[in-house]
Amino acid sequence: CQAERVEIVEAIKYVDKVVPQTSMNKMDAYKTLGFDVLFHGSDWKGSDMYNKIIDEFAQVDVDVVFLQHTDGISSTLIREKTKNI
Repeated sequence: CQAERVEIVEAIKYVDKVVPQTSMNKMDAYKTLGFDVLFHGSDWKGSDMYNKIIDEFAQVDVDVVFLQHTDGISSTLIREKTKNI
C-alpha cells in the first residue's frame, strides 16, 4: 500500500521528503515542490509521454533519472498473492 511505500522511502538516509503522486502532471508537481531531479521507473523510458516530460523539464533545469525496472516483478501481482496471508 502507499503508506508502506512512503515509510520505506522515508527511511532512506538521503531522502529529504516523500511526496506521494496525486496527479500525472509532473510540471504541476514541479511548480509546487521546486525539485531538481525527477526519478521514475525505466519502464516508461522512451515513451512519448516521458519524452515530452524530459523536454519540458530540460527547460527548467530538472534532470529526469530512470531507475532500472526489475523484469518479472509486479507489485500488483505481489499484492494479489499476499492479500490473504
